[in-house]
Amino acid sequence: MNVPFRDSPADRWEYEGRFYTVTAFSDVSARDGYGWELEDLGPAPGRGVVLVAFSDDTTGACTLRVFTDQPLPFALVQRFIGEAAQAFSLDA
Repeated sequence: MNVPFRDSPADRWEYEGRFYTVTAFSDVSARDGYGWELEDLGPAPGRGVVLVAFSDDTTGACTLRVFTDQPLPFALVQRFIGEAAQAFSLDA
């Protein structure tokens, strides 16, 4: 189940002229856990999901996957990881 974590334009993150949004999700089919997706909204064209953080309930492992070959601002990645760690109840 995917639930937009930040669902209004005021909640979108802006870095270097691009806008991003976070969607929280849970997965119980292929793997059991909780995750966050970071989607690049644009300006057009948007690049879709660029980062996924996932906390696996079965193994306790937390992982980060990158789905872009374009550079991402360091501050954006740092914020995403920090806020995901808080949501996963990890020490950031």
